[in-house]
Amino acid sequence: MGKLPETPSQTAGPYLQIGLAPAAAGIAGAADLGTAIVPPNAPGERIRIEGRVLDGDGAPVTDVLIEVWQADAEGQYAPGFGWGRVMPDPETGIFSFETVKPGAVPGPGNAPQAPHLNLWLVARGI
Repeated sequence: MGKLPETPSQTAGPYLQIGLAPAAAGIAGAADLGTAIVPPNAPGERIRIEGRVLDGDGAPVTDVLIEVWQADAEGQYAPGFGWGRVMPDPETGIFSFETVKPGAVPGPGNAPQAPHLNLWLVARGI
């Protein structure tokens, strides 16, 4: 298989928080989906991921949605496990979530991949 082509750029629009994270957008009584990435009793080493998304000028992007997918500690993608969404703090732009350290996932030829998280960033202009 050759190199995959780059996917086309798409703009998410200025209202992504309303549909994807309504509580973070300030909609009273709304619940955000995906705030619990792993169940509280999930086996594995607990870790905390924290970061900031910066724009081209180095300023924090505060209206970005970060979606995460990951395998469990045994390297398996399981229903109801390892998916979530986080929003950064609107003042600092810092986001964080708690999860378990993922295990190695089988890759091409069943060779183990390094333990990793898959992140998808959604923001205006992306």
